[in-house]
Amino acid sequence: MRRDPGIDTARAADLLYGLLSPELYLVFVRDRGWSPEAWEEWACASLTAQLCNA
Repeated sequence: MRRDPGIDTARAADLLYGLLSPELYLVFVRDRGWSPEAWEEWACASLTAQLCNA
């Protein structure tokens, strides 16, 4: 996979900060009952879709 050339550094940082925030993790795992593994798979797939040009 290659980085999507349309994503600049600031946008990539915003996506990483938002999707990997402890608050969002707790919403999914603690409040919504996701397993840590399910959250990790979702976060990885989401970041890959947003940041990479597959």
